Amino acid sequence: MTPGTVVHHKYEFSVLFAVPLALAKRRDIVPSDDWHTAPPKPATGCVRTCRLDEYSDYGFLTDPLSSERGPGSPTYGFLLADALIDPQAVVQTFEELPSDWNFGGLIAIDMASGFGVNTNCELGETMQWHRILELLNERSQVKATFTLTDTGVSLEKREGDVLMQQLAWEVPHEWGPQGQFHYPHHRFLGEDAFLTRLKNTLAEFDSLCRQIDVKDSWAAKRLRGVV
Repeated sequence: MTPGTVVHHKYEFSVLFAVPLALAKRRDIVPSDDWHTAPPKPATGCVRTCRLDEYSDYGFLTDPLSSERGPGSPTYGFLLADALIDPQAVVQTFEELPSDWNFGGLIAIDMASGFGVNTNCELGETMQWHRILELLNERSQVKATFTLTDTGVSLEKREGDVLMQQLAWEVPHEWGPQGQFHYPHHRFLGEDAFLTRLKNTLAEFDSLCRQIDVKDSWAAKRLRGVV
């Protein structure tokens, strides 16, 4: 049964770069209990066993002609803090990934439970959060559809907090209309804190993209969703 609302008292934002299990096995793996608190390490040196909540969905096809799906449970990857230590490590990691592999995006991490909630499933959609944040600063409610995966997100400022819900427009009938009955609401306490942390995370992601652009414009375009 889908929970109605999950309340997050203490939380942080980051960007998750998911990697295939085969790549994860060749690196030091940060255990799931420590994945969100372990100190940053270069992305070429480690991956994290990311504990995503059960409603986070990376399960779309990597190739429309095959039955292979994206990361399941657990999800392996590294975080924005890892990438910022050594942007060249991100470039090297992209060189090892399949050309159609670009799973990841903005996540909210509940620091008490250790679970992460993903918002977009394609790294290149992360930049689209700039427009969502801009709209959220102007109005009390925003609904947006990410252009690369046709999934969406709903945000509402209510009673000093922010409510967020993932949306999926094409889902099995039993999930309910437009997937809205499948995904819970996530209530992030403190509207100002939510907006500030989101803004800072997006600024760090922008900085990473600029640094990578100097080293490898193709990798930077992949992060920006323009390839």
